[in-house]
Amino acid sequence: MRVKLGSVAFLKAAGGGYGIGLDDDGHLIEFLGDWRALKALRGALVGPEPVYLEVEDWAIIAIDDQVRI
Repeated sequence: MRVKLGSVAFLKAAGGGYGIGLDDDGHLIEFLGDWRALKALRGALVGPEPVYLEVEDWAIIAIDDQVRI
């Protein structure tokens, strides 16, 4: 699923990261990911261009606040 990234958080010690964004239909998507990849994307969020990424279905934990796990 293509997601326009809105924010990221990560805990390096746990090896995990968390992202929030919107899909192409405007649904709020919450997902898990590798902290290193999310840390690299965090810097791009302050730029003028939106940041899009592909999120695998297994990594999505909620859509519009409806938990999927």
